[in-house]
Amino acid sequence: MCKHEYDMYEDGVTRIMDRYCGAYICIDCGDHEGLARCYCGWAENGGNGWEQLAFMDENLGDDY
Repeated sequence: MCKHEYDMYEDGVTRIMDRYCGAYICIDCGDHEGLARCYCGWAENGGNGWEQLAFMDENLGDDY
């Protein structure tokens, strides 16, 4: 199990924001802090986060 890089320091120095989706991500495994799935396509379960959100009737807009 990955010790997510964004969890290592409370000062936030290691937190990296993905410029595409705006989520804080782990630099080792790509985990999106606090999310199960993201419109950028990442999903905690390894699936396609965008498709999962669309299936859940989230409004993803026409830009994606």
